[in-house]
Amino acid sequence: METPGGYGDRQCGDIPANLPLGSYEHSSENENANARLSYAAAEQKQEAKQLSDTADKAPSTSSVDIHVHDCTNVIVGPMGKINIADGAANDSISPVDPDDQIITNITNKVIDFKVTAYLKSFLDHMENHNFVILTGMSGIGKTEIAKSYWHLKKGSYDVGWLIQSNTDKDLRIATLAFLEKLDSIEIKVIQRRDDSISNLLQNIHSEIKRVSKRGKKLLNYLLIFDDVGDETHRAIVHSFKPDPSKTDGTNNISVILTTQLDLLLDDTLELVGFTKKEVLDFLSNLKEEDEDKITLWKELSHLPSALTCAKFDIKDTNRSIKYYLSKIKEKKLYRDIEQRDSPMVGLSYDKSPVGAHVKNAKAMIDGIASANKPLCFVLKTMGFFDSKAIPEFILRDILRQKYTDDEKQFEDEHIDHHIDNLLSKMRKRSYVTRSSSNKENNDRFVDTHSMFQLGIRFAMDEDDHQLVLEMLMRVLLRYFAKDTRYLSFFRKNTRLIPHVEIVLQHVHKMGFMDITFDMKAMAIAMYDILGYSYTQKDYPKVAEEKLRKSVDMMYKSINKSEKELDRHVRATLTNANGDPNDPEKLADEKARFIYTKLQDLGDDLIENLVTNTVLNQADVNLMKSKVGEEKLPELIRRHSRIDTNTYQQLVDLELALPVDVMNKAVYLPELYASVFYSYGRMYFYKKERPTKADSSYIPSIWLASALCKIIKEKTKHDVLHSVLTQRNGLMYLYSEDQDEYGSQKIDEKKLKDLYKGKDEYKNLLERTHKEDWYQHGLLKVTKNDLFHQSICLEKIIFICQKILILETDPEKRKDTIQSGKNAINELTNIVKQQEKDKASLHKGHDIHIVTAKFYEQAGCLDEAYENYKKAIERCTCKSTNEGKPRWKKYGTACKGIMHVAIRINTDQVLNDAVKFGKEFLKVSPKEQQIKDVEEIQKLVELICVSASRN
Repeated sequence: METPGGYGDRQCGDIPANLPLGSYEHSSENENANARLSYAAAEQKQEAKQLSDTADKAPSTSSVDIHVHDCTNVIVGPMGKINIADGAANDSISPVDPDDQIITNITNKVIDFKVTAYLKSFLDHMENHNFVILTGMSGIGKTEIAKSYWHLKKGSYDVGWLIQSNTDKDLRIATLAFLEKLDSIEIKVIQRRDDSISNLLQNIHSEIKRVSKRGKKLLNYLLIFDDVGDETHRAIVHSFKPDPSKTDGTNNISVILTTQLDLLLDDTLELVGFTKKEVLDFLSNLKEEDEDKITLWKELSHLPSALTCAKFDIKDTNRSIKYYLSKIKEKKLYRDIEQRDSPMVGLSYDKSPVGAHVKNAKAMIDGIASANKPLCFVLKTMGFFDSKAIPEFILRDILRQKYTDDEKQFEDEHIDHHIDNLLSKMRKRSYVTRSSSNKENNDRFVDTHSMFQLGIRFAMDEDDHQLVLEMLMRVLLRYFAKDTRYLSFFRKNTRLIPHVEIVLQHVHKMGFMDITFDMKAMAIAMYDILGYSYTQKDYPKVAEEKLRKSVDMMYKSINKSEKELDRHVRATLTNANGDPNDPEKLADEKARFIYTKLQDLGDDLIENLVTNTVLNQADVNLMKSKVGEEKLPELIRRHSRIDTNTYQQLVDLELALPVDVMNKAVYLPELYASVFYSYGRMYFYKKERPTKADSSYIPSIWLASALCKIIKEKTKHDVLHSVLTQRNGLMYLYSEDQDEYGSQKIDEKKLKDLYKGKDEYKNLLERTHKEDWYQHGLLKVTKNDLFHQSICLEKIIFICQKILILETDPEKRKDTIQSGKNAINELTNIVKQQEKDKASLHKGHDIHIVTAKFYEQAGCLDEAYENYKKAIERCTCKSTNEGKPRWKKYGTACKGIMHVAIRINTDQVLNDAVKFGKEFLKVSPKEQQIKDVEEIQKLVELICVSASRN
């Protein structure tokens, strides 16, 4: 937090004209002391102890003996007694000698100041140096650390002066005030009207190095150049930074610069605010959970100034942290909140924590807009990301799209240059840090600060919020997708999840009725993909929450609730003498109603989302396999990208559906089918299957399938979800132990369904050789698609394993074993083809576990053992070098390999199995997979006991 040192109007730190020199230091904030002391009384003894402890531990720059008397709370030094028990309000001095009175305009430190590791590092630095630059974003505590140093060490100085230095004008005004004070003690500095600020500072430096006439001695100075800016830093550094090669032996001037700029100089200490431990200690008297305190710490960007105000406000209003955060983020409210909290930062500060960031953000927005409006638009979008790991490829795409939308000419190869320019300006102000490139894919990421993002949003025009959010959603959906077959795709999705979550929070805040239909459709798509992604990450409860939001938004978009539509369709079927309880007929009627409602909506979606997108490598490879690389448009070959012209070329190559077909018949019905399908599949993630009375899961899959059928009827084309609803949805029911309403099947019914399911998957496998399926208008699955085949084969193996559990007929068992082995051989070859060029399937471990379980049931124990072993290697990422262990599957594989080892019963196999089990127990998180841990522990003990007996 920066201290205004301007002297046009007298600030609290100015010298009252009627006070003798050296006597005004304690009076700077007396008018506000009572208000602040009422809050701070309980804080101050602890703060005093912290500060004095730091003084005791820190190396001293002189022979001053500083210590604390517990009973009186005073620091005793050569200047007399300084009372610190009353914090900022009651510093008082008992002068020892009139000639030794301290000359200063440095105000008292803020109330509730906390000693941090940075203060200690700063003191260590000043032990051996007399020049330092404190850098960091506004509110990080630079000025307070500088002032705290003064209050600790002022016994070593004769003069302490804070010089406001943000602009050339600020620096000149503050310097003139300093010159007046020097003149009063007969130190004369040469001044000329036309002198540059650099010459003036050099003249001051030269003069104060001399012996003063005051007391005929060399005076010691501490100069704090506060809030140094672009206009002033060169002159200050040039005039006061010591040059070892030109030293004249004098060492009576210490200089502290505080700045938001990254000056890339030695003697710089970068501040990043409170550590987690420090903030928990600082907020210890708030009766809140540590988790909420950490949230406050993160949301306020670790800033001591913001956290001090928040702590005061939460205690003063008796509100919660969550309540405070919700209100301080309201543009209409934050000024009132900061006004009532202003005593905590002192009246000498003209910038409140949030207000300072709004001002800084506004200045940056205006500065960049004057030179490059599309680049300024990118800056605005940064206010709506998560603050951590913002992908630079998203920023590049936003800029590229903004140039296109504004019909501005641009060189694509210059996009990187413009983004570098923006981030360089932000980094120079401590607003961002950039990660190094990922060696594998050259991705780079940017971290910024929540408070700066808040400043951007508040500094923007209100009308810009929707435009910026809509663009950000468009670009995110180019990369955020359901296709996670390879680990590389899955990783990219995972990195984008925090940003998508934050974007949806902003959309929700704007209100469903106040956003465009395109934004509604994109939000529906994002919730759908989030739900799918969380299921892939084994967070089914979170997944269902996201998918439920997506379903609710869909019904809102057609102005019909789910229950209303259900009643309407059932009544229609009854009136037509149909069966309202037939799930397929009910789904067909609902699908036709929804399809009709969607016909006049989303006219711009195709241009915004489909014809301006990014392909993953699997999509590009599929297109190459269909038409050859030489026929693909250049933009796809070089950048895996699509624009409007490129999309039309794909239509001509029969690799994409025509735009008019997508607009009227495909995009929205396919999106809604995707959501219903994803939501319906949550049925298979539930340990206890829902009953008929409250289940909408399987009916949702029927509805998704019905929408896909209508698309096929209208366009003669299959969309991807027409096969997904069968392959991963309705056909799953054949291998379930319960029916779709949660009722347990009898063994005869189970076996009958399993044989039917095996036949259905074989038939679906045959369709792979005959049909093409599209997603979002683009060819997604073509004839002989390997990924589709692998899923069907994996499911056939799983069904064969379950048949072997129930089947008693020897001939049928023999046929089932052979069918399973054939499927395994075929699947093994397909996986090898998919994982060539070091690509790793995201769920490759599942294939080995399913195969191992089949072999175990078939009595092929050696094969079962080897597949469990391969599954463990994949789950622990030893074979793929990708990501984090898959703990759930890892535990399953460990249990399986030990059960098989017991049946094989050889020393080598048993010893190896025990090693796998012990390794899992050693590395697995205790909070995860408790049942696996207990079972594996028992298996390890069982095997060890058995081995000792042998």
